[in-house]
Amino acid sequence: MAEEELFLTTIKGRVDKNDLIRLDWQLTQSGDEAALICNDFEDEAVSSVVNGMMLVNNVVKKNQSIIDLAQFGNQYLPSKFNAWVDNGTINKDNKPDILWITDYRIELNSTTLYN
Repeated sequence: MAEEELFLTTIKGRVDKNDLIRLDWQLTQSGDEAALICNDFEDEAVSSVVNGMMLVNNVVKKNQSIIDLAQFGNQYLPSKFNAWVDNGTINKDNKPDILWITDYRIELNSTTLYN
């Protein structure tokens, strides 16, 4: 999130009226997680025994699917966003127009930051 904070700080005072600001972040699985079928999915092309072995391997190694990572990020971003508003990193001049957490973005529409 440090890169996003630096971006928001850098564009302060340089945003034109019709500019759109998108706040996004990257979720990265480890090499082991990406190489295996993650525990949220099963591959119908292989046997259930192989799927079961991969599931056990993922559970033992605590591998996370991209969906698991996204759910964690979606819980973390609102509190980080609010902290940035509180410390002045985000203000009316550089507030993001596009957030990928729709429910939170709808909630932001009713705040003074977006009105």
